[in-house]
Amino acid sequence: MDQEYIEKIKALEQRVSELEAGSKGTKKPKKERKPREPSKYNQFVKEASPRIKAAHPELKSTEIMKLIAKEWRENKANVVVPETEQ
Repeated sequence: MDQEYIEKIKALEQRVSELEAGSKGTKKPKKERKPREPSKYNQFVKEASPRIKAAHPELKSTEIMKLIAKEWRENKANVVVPETEQ
């Protein structure tokens, strides 16, 4: 009975190694995606971030983002964001 048990274990170990070896290199290729255009908010953040950092160098980045978001909410209708070239 011990011999049967050992043979079953060897067969299972061999099957596991076959499955592991077979799974390598079988990844699906990634789909080609074209990058999205940045939103008006993203463009605003990119423009406002250096300005606010210069005005408040002592603030952490999270606090700067809070100020940028507040400015966006208050002036969303009046904000003019230049179009980016891509």
